[in-house]
Amino acid sequence: MSPSFEDIDSKVEKAQGDKARFLKSKEGLLPHFEFPSGETKEEKHYSKETLLADMYEERLEEFNISVDEKILNNVFRYIQNREWEKSDEKENMKPDNSAGVLKTFSALINTNSLSRRSSEEQRKAETYLHDKVFIVNAYDHAKSYTHKKGFFYSPRRFLEIISALISTGSLFELDSEYQKEVEAYLHNPVLLEDIYQEIQKKIEGKQMGDATDAFRAISAIISTNVLPQLSPENQKRIKTYLCDPIFFENVCKDIQAWVNAGNSSVSFASQAIWNISSLIIVKDYLREKGKKIDDETFAKEALNPNKKIPPRPEMRNNH
Repeated sequence: MSPSFEDIDSKVEKAQGDKARFLKSKEGLLPHFEFPSGETKEEKHYSKETLLADMYEERLEEFNISVDEKILNNVFRYIQNREWEKSDEKENMKPDNSAGVLKTFSALINTNSLSRRSSEEQRKAETYLHDKVFIVNAYDHAKSYTHKKGFFYSPRRFLEIISALISTGSLFELDSEYQKEVEAYLHNPVLLEDIYQEIQKKIEGKQMGDATDAFRAISAIISTNVLPQLSPENQKRIKTYLCDPIFFENVCKDIQAWVNAGNSSVSFASQAIWNISSLIIVKDYLREKGKKIDDETFAKEALNPNKKIPPRPEMRNNH
């Protein structure tokens, strides 16, 4: 059974308070995370969210090294392949291809990979993200994951496309009617319940890609800001998943597999960049929450002159 949210809390508190105990048990807790040199028992007040964000960031650095020009070349070949597959009715990209390209551009921007490409490729992305026909096609494909009665047969795919529309600013290129429709979807209780159920099924799955499918869905929930609309119980379970070391390792294994396969497959290369982007979204979410908690803790400690507030690790490294 995966560790509970409370179990993770208690273990992280112990890790923060006792470096030796943490190092001894780290493989079963937060793999690959190391305390900065010189860490002491005085620094036990750092939040669990901050530690988790540090762990996520460390793994991201490893993946960023793996995403070389060969991977990015295949990502752009994926985009080119989708451009060549035109719709039967008109000379525009098919809706499903539009959605895939939109998600890819969103991930390239979020991972800061687009800035590494030629000015021509950057202009192409900019052109697409302001092309109303392209954007409507992507949105139409998102809606294809809904049933007429309002139920969703793949809510995670729907929300991933909506997340890409929002994060790239493409949604705001559309008429207000579309924007209102999207807003209504994001407050749809059926969507919120269905996407949680799909995440749960994927987490329980054993096939390659199940972990990253679940993780991308969670990142879409975060990036579209619908997490607070979930029931308190489901919000707590989502947080449990983000703190589960087994789930996190499964996600990282999947991402590494996509990266490896992306060296020879344009489709897998796009999957790799999508998944790395989702890791960044969740890392930033944890970092923001951790900073807020830590700032409040530091402020309280500052009011007590008998307690010394140690500098953050990056400040110590500058001396």
